[in-house]
Amino acid sequence: IGTQTPPPTKDLWPHQKLAIRAWSDPATWRNNLEPDLAEFLQNQSTDQEPTNNHQYQGILSMCTGSGKTFAAVTASCLADKNVITIIAMPLTIREQWENEIRQMEPHAKIIYGGGDGDNWKTQLPVHLAGYRQGTPPTAEERLFVLCSYDAISNDAFVKLFDGIESQFVQVIGDEVHN
Repeated sequence: IGTQTPPPTKDLWPHQKLAIRAWSDPATWRNNLEPDLAEFLQNQSTDQEPTNNHQYQGILSMCTGSGKTFAAVTASCLADKNVITIIAMPLTIREQWENEIRQMEPHAKIIYGGGDGDNWKTQLPVHLAGYRQGTPPTAEERLFVLCSYDAISNDAFVKLFDGIESQFVQVIGDEVHN
């Protein structure tokens, strides 16, 4: 996993830094914490148990207004630029996701599944051809797919990803309780 994205234009809060650290390295995330993060963690009312998650997998579970969207976009940008990020969400919050992505990756390619600008049926096949042929492109810009739950569960959408190795796809689900 690369770090080709420049640092965020706004600072992460301590709880966001800890969440991303735990998500990226669940086995050793507590080791070598910066002093401010170690103190922040020590002052918390609950202690989080280590998990058996693989690196770069897991759930960012944070309260409303705590910056989950920004933390998730920041975390997703730790992947190499040729990793496709699919974000499934209610369409009512798509603009929020797009704004956070544009802050982090102003030149990102965004494909839409569902709602205004729905273009996945024409755009995704073009972008995924190299991945299916076993030669993922060297991406100049990061690809995000912002889609509704109806779009991501569409059989045609799912089939587009057949034969693409999982190391080239990351999925984020927002408002999954809906």
